[in-house]
Amino acid sequence: MAKLVVYRTVLLCPGEAEIDDALLGLAAATFTSPSTVEALAACAKTPWLEAARASLRCVALGATTSSALSASGFSRVVVAASPTNAALAAAASGDLGL
Repeated sequence: MAKLVVYRTVLLCPGEAEIDDALLGLAAATFTSPSTVEALAACAKTPWLEAARASLRCVALGATTSSALSASGFSRVVVAASPTNAALAAAASGDLGL
């Protein structure tokens, strides 16, 4: 029996300065899987991450991703009404006035 890998998550982190520039002023972020939560925690090893755990509006595509966000210490977590791009965008813009 041969093993067939059809999906694999590979973590690629940009440089720290690039991450800081991208995250500065970020009000909301969408997460589509627990691995995206893990990637943020692994790549954003800056003081920004500690502050973001309390202030960043995190929008999860579903319950599993929401659980991963909560387990990582994020407190402003909402779940999209359905697992679609439109619902994810609507939840992300929620109280941001967008």
